[in-house]
Amino acid sequence: MSSREVDRGGSGSRGDRKSLLRLWGISLLVTAALFALVWILMGPPPPSRLVFATGPEDGAYHGLARRYREALAREGLHLEIRDTAGSVENLALLERGEADLAFVQGGTATEAQRAGLRSLASVFFEPLWIFLRGEIDLHRLAVLKDLRVAVGPEGSGTRSLAVHLLGGAGLIGSESGEGGVTLLPLAGGAAAEALLAGEIDAALFVVAPDAAWLLPLLASEDLRLVQLHRNEAYVRRYRFLDFVKLPEGVLDLEADLPRTDLELLAPTAALASRADLHDALVPVLLAAARKIHAGGSLIAGPGRFPSPHHVDLPLDDDARRYFDHGPSWLSRVFPFRVASLLDRAVLLLLPLLTLLFPLIKTAPPLYRWGVRRRIYRWYREVRAADRLTRKDSSIAALEEGVAKLKTIEKEVGGVSIPLSYMAEFYQLRLHLDFVHKRLERRLRGRGS
Repeated sequence: MSSREVDRGGSGSRGDRKSLLRLWGISLLVTAALFALVWILMGPPPPSRLVFATGPEDGAYHGLARRYREALAREGLHLEIRDTAGSVENLALLERGEADLAFVQGGTATEAQRAGLRSLASVFFEPLWIFLRGEIDLHRLAVLKDLRVAVGPEGSGTRSLAVHLLGGAGLIGSESGEGGVTLLPLAGGAAAEALLAGEIDAALFVVAPDAAWLLPLLASEDLRLVQLHRNEAYVRRYRFLDFVKLPEGVLDLEADLPRTDLELLAPTAALASRADLHDALVPVLLAAARKIHAGGSLIAGPGRFPSPHHVDLPLDDDARRYFDHGPSWLSRVFPFRVASLLDRAVLLLLPLLTLLFPLIKTAPPLYRWGVRRRIYRWYREVRAADRLTRKDSSIAALEEGVAKLKTIEKEVGGVSIPLSYMAEFYQLRLHLDFVHKRLERRLRGRGS
């Protein structure tokens, strides 16, 4: 082999690399286009700021919201706490899109609100305390007939629950109190002070047992705590209710408060959101809820909350998956924002990679076809020239055939062919040389 042919072989290897790079470059461009499509389809990233509707500034909801704000700040989320009158107002803010999250007491949502709002979890019990002035212990709501009863302001969960229970007992015909019971808008510490001062006859509180103004009510000799004897019936009738037990002395061992074992109805407070809450936020919110509530309290053992049970609003689908399967591997390994991006990307990339695999798989056959096409495209001319040797061709036709073969030999000598295809390449050159010599012999024979 001459040095020129060796050089051509080297240029063939370089050409081979260029062709291979060109083919893979096209594949990479297609892949980049698919990835760009994935990026668009993934939608916007989760927001970094959330509005949390709570309750009065001195209430339990507000204090818990501050703990959520601290937990979420470590994940790069800013929580803006918005004080409200209570659960009913919280639901209205969620419905209007003026809040992203809220604490909502069970039994306060309307049917219309259930269509556009979701529960992420129930997070704690809120016992119902019914205090009455007098010395007679009664065990039915009928004891409140014709009395002035503090049930909280419009928009509060306590008032909503009072309307459910008192209305079900036939004690009111409307929320205004028509029918015998007068509903007063007092709540919390103000209602407790009015009750102790004798300014009102009774009060309903939906509050955790650690409320500071609760112990004076339990200690007062002028007040009685109404313990309902039909708790099971209320729980069956109102699915958002459960009942909890407080043993004697659990709130104050020294003062022995309460002075007897208590069994109280208790709606659950839920962490609620709009139905369009970004799905990447659900795991991080539930992880924060688990840190805050899983330790238990005086009325709920460790691990009871957060829970998918006893929720008034429909449970969010992503929350259900979280409770069924736990946090994803990505969220356990990566920070929230990175895990969110990877999680959304994987969901869309898997089908796209499935589509991309055939493209990658067909690249080598396409490459082989391209190389062989460069070799075989001259065989038509070689076959035509070979036919001239098998029939009575004119001298001009033979000369034209020889000229074509010389042109083809020149072109073939400059073609870049990978080393793995050199057998086919040299087979073409042998065929060219063989037909060329036959034409030369035929031409000499005709010339003589």
